[in-house]
Amino acid sequence: MPTDSFFALLNRQEALLPELEDYLEHDGPLGPQIRHPLVYNILHHSNAWANELLRQKQRALSEAVYKQDWHSYVWLHERPWRFDAFCEIAERIEADEDYWSLLGGIWTDSENIWQNYHGWREIFESPPRPHREHFMDEGDRRKARGLKGGLPKVFTVYRGFHDPGVVDGLSWTLDREQAIWFAKRLRPQGATAVLATGTLSRRDVIGYMTGRGEDEIVCLPEDVCGIALTEIGK
Repeated sequence: MPTDSFFALLNRQEALLPELEDYLEHDGPLGPQIRHPLVYNILHHSNAWANELLRQKQRALSEAVYKQDWHSYVWLHERPWRFDAFCEIAERIEADEDYWSLLGGIWTDSENIWQNYHGWREIFESPPRPHREHFMDEGDRRKARGLKGGLPKVFTVYRGFHDPGVVDGLSWTLDREQAIWFAKRLRPQGATAVLATGTLSRRDVIGYMTGRGEDEIVCLPEDVCGIALTEIGK
């Protein structure tokens, strides 16, 4: 968008589009904010700017659908809605490798796996499309197969949490200290941090993900055996 158009939009007075009005929050931590699937304005100050951004995103989405560019379709959405966007078009992705690769990218980028917990489980539990190994990138696929110092046939996994129900999560790690960090992260006052420790067979690994600098293991929690829970001090 040209600079002059940018400043003109900031200063133009107009009503917020009804589609965005439904996502306007007046009591955000920094003032009014918009959290729409296509438009995130944490510091909302210009209706015209938000309206134009929505129109541009909608045009780009239409083009992505026309070109069957499903990668662009998903990533045009804001992060909390990318899994939902994927589900909208999943059956239209023809190549199995593309399907799993896109899904793996969404997983790695996501910060709200728990909000879509049942959706992720449904995908992982359903009769899988072929080539699910492409949920991982090439390097992680090799490690998941036990190549080049990769995963042994049976290994220890950890999960940190501060809510008793979250032991059933889909995300575990090979790194005990990382799990402890997650247990203490964003812990409400008075809540107890807990470390879950168990064992997993390599054949039950859905994904071995190192894209965020973490030794993350994606699996169904019922496949983790002998889970022991340990309370963690401050």
